[in-house]
Amino acid sequence: MDSSKKTIKRYPLKKKEYEDLEREMPLPDELPFFKRRWVKNTLWAMVIVVLYLGLRHFQQGDVIKTQVPPVQLQTLTGEVIDLSKPQPKPYLIHFWGTWCPICNYQHDAIRRLSKKYTVIAIAVKSTSEDELRKFSDENFIPKNIIVNDLAGDLMTRFKVSAVPTDLYVMPDGRIKFVEVGFTSYFGFWIRLWWLEHFG
Repeated sequence: MDSSKKTIKRYPLKKKEYEDLEREMPLPDELPFFKRRWVKNTLWAMVIVVLYLGLRHFQQGDVIKTQVPPVQLQTLTGEVIDLSKPQPKPYLIHFWGTWCPICNYQHDAIRRLSKKYTVIAIAVKSTSEDELRKFSDENFIPKNIIVNDLAGDLMTRFKVSAVPTDLYVMPDGRIKFVEVGFTSYFGFWIRLWWLEHFG
């Protein structure tokens, strides 16, 4: 064996060696301020929050955030919804598309939500009304909440640039929240519940 090679210290260390090691290591309070664990964790959390808020603002784009346009919408069942008139409770305007992969994961949540709150599900640049009815049957989406925006006119009117986009609206038409991207049933419900009780 080559005696010139240094012997590598193996663990476990002896008690005295642990004590010597502990004396050499700085205590948490002796570390420089920005190297302390809680400071680094706090800074990382702040960075993540800032990035999230920036991305969220970018996703929302120029979507209307004040008052819904005074338009009349017609569902697949022929029911007319007049947005210029007050509604009984806060409601959701849900922009989606049959071609949208993310939207496909929200159909069940939208169906469940529509039993408790008014939901206006605007199908953007999707397909004909007959095909849309067939799609609603296959995916168990109530036809009386679906509005067909085949040409994308409503999408333009509301300045929506991506789907899914959700507008949470007060009974008087004021838009309180705008969300772009996937939302769970609980996410839909809690926002509308909050508006109903504290909005």
